[in-house]
Amino acid sequence: MKGYNQISDLCIRIKNNSQNYKKTVEIINTKDNIKFLNFLYKEGYILYYIILKDFKIIKIFLKYNNNVPLINRLNFISKNKKEINCPIKILLKQKNQNSFYIIKTNNDYLSLQTALKKNIGGYLFCQIN
Repeated sequence: MKGYNQISDLCIRIKNNSQNYKKTVEIINTKDNIKFLNFLYKEGYILYYIILKDFKIIKIFLKYNNNVPLINRLNFISKNKKEINCPIKILLKQKNQNSFYIIKTNNDYLSLQTALKKNIGGYLFCQIN
């Protein structure tokens, strides 16, 4: 999975800083990180982000609901050398669970609901509780 280490670092930093009730977190600016942050913003898991210091650093503003972090637990399903490819039939089995699943396609990140609507499979990337 291209850029997996960067995205996993980003997710771990967001999760850890959220659990410690930090308002922001800073990460390295990469195309993969921007793509994933755009997805998290679109889905409402972060407030916003800005690019700092000659375009090398991204500052992420974390989101809370009644002082409870929106990203409290994050479990990686596909890992660097163990990608879990999921056709639509398998994704349908995850539909009724209370977790938010992120699907990685060739070009983008999708929520489970969006992947099912578009009838697109991909890698079951992670689960947010």
